[in-house]
Amino acid sequence: MMGAMNLHNPKTSTPTILAIETATDACSVAIYKNQVITSRFVVQPQAHAKLLLSMVDEVCKEAGITLREMDLFAYGMGPGSFTGLRIAASAIQGLAFAMQKPVLGISSLQALAQQLLATDSGVKIEAQSTILPIFDARMQEVYWGQYVLSQQGAMQMQQADSLAAPVAVALDLKSDCIALGTGAIAYTDILQAQNPKLQIITDVVYPRAAEVAQLALIRYQNGDLGVPASQAMPVYIRDNVAQVGKKNPD
Repeated sequence: MMGAMNLHNPKTSTPTILAIETATDACSVAIYKNQVITSRFVVQPQAHAKLLLSMVDEVCKEAGITLREMDLFAYGMGPGSFTGLRIAASAIQGLAFAMQKPVLGISSLQALAQQLLATDSGVKIEAQSTILPIFDARMQEVYWGQYVLSQQGAMQMQQADSLAAPVAVALDLKSDCIALGTGAIAYTDILQAQNPKLQIITDVVYPRAAEVAQLALIRYQNGDLGVPASQAMPVYIRDNVAQVGKKNPD
């Protein structure tokens, strides 16, 4: 999948941003330049390492820009696949270090929640709506977060992204609640049994670099200018990468 979309923002600070997202089975790259996002997105499990740098080259060519012209590098920092997160962190470290530019890490769950705003799902997002991006973490667990829409048009974290059994994702809901992602699809029955008001969106499944770039832009314009490339680290949440007696969740 490829393309470019207009992204209007009235503020004057307009960095050029390269973003990558490989936390799930999807691999994507996006460039924000002059209020336009150019991107590539493919769902091809276990091929991210092979695909990523060629996708960066393709997007740079389509956007008519070189890596040296980037002001900022952004990446989906997780949670998600251990292998995917390592690929994202190492790739963005290498690119940003070579260009001597800063990096910004964006929650992959936040990027998924943000995508809901760009999808014609027929769901109206209100300021008071609770958004639950949920990834299937395997081993009968999910990575999930709780977000609401801010006045700036960004999904704002209401509690830290976390790991839990699907049955533990229970909220005291006083407003509309929308869940999306692989975990929401895999555990629909359990989640809706715990949260009767919960609406499951099935056409927003994987986070994209386009939203990573959009969220990085908002952070940058709010004064977060990033960190050195060496500080681009993944956020695993699940610490036990290899568990005795259990299959690696990747």
